[in-house]
Amino acid sequence: LVGPTQRVLTYDPPPAATNGITHQVIDLSLTPDLAGGRDQVYLQTGEGQGVKLGEFSLIHSAVEGAVTNPTISHRLNLRLGEAIELLGYDLATSAGRPGESIQLTLYWQAISPVHARYKVLAALMGEQFNPKTGNPLWGQQDNEPVNWTTPTTYWAPGTVIADPHLIPIDPDTPAGAYTIVVAMYGLIDGARLPVYGPAGSNLGDSVSLQQFNVQPRP
Repeated sequence: LVGPTQRVLTYDPPPAATNGITHQVIDLSLTPDLAGGRDQVYLQTGEGQGVKLGEFSLIHSAVEGAVTNPTISHRLNLRLGEAIELLGYDLATSAGRPGESIQLTLYWQAISPVHARYKVLAALMGEQFNPKTGNPLWGQQDNEPVNWTTPTTYWAPGTVIADPHLIPIDPDTPAGAYTIVVAMYGLIDGARLPVYGPAGSNLGDSVSLQQFNVQPRP
């Protein structure tokens, strides 16, 4: 790519066709760190000068949830996978009643361009078995970030994304102490991203944020 941002992308050639012309489809990943403007596409095979194939205009649009210098109540600085950091979170309250919702805001930042789309799971986990879910899950919300509006592939490295979630508390949730848990998983394959601590230690595939107290019904 030749334009406001210069970038070289390397691809292996496909196996040659036994008859006729060899066909190859190349996916040029237009990551959010590319500058907007007019770009030209050249093919360089390693011999001689590049051949211009075409050109296009790259237009940047506003990203929902992008914030500057946010005040984050609970700092975490955990890395998910290789390219995403969970900076921390805000929690409106640490207690609620069955049938209410938990207001949680997560703060994400891309370390480098993210090449896959991921969904965020925000859940309320307890120690008692929930017959409705078949496990100790008593409330959850899972979707792509910022209520489906800001896929992870839109994140420009360094930009902070404020990602709000409303976790519904099951109306039949018994009173007691629960844990708010967060994870991120692939939109296509459902595989969870591993979580790493500030020192690089592997913390599993989910983050336990804090305790949440479910109060008895009035």
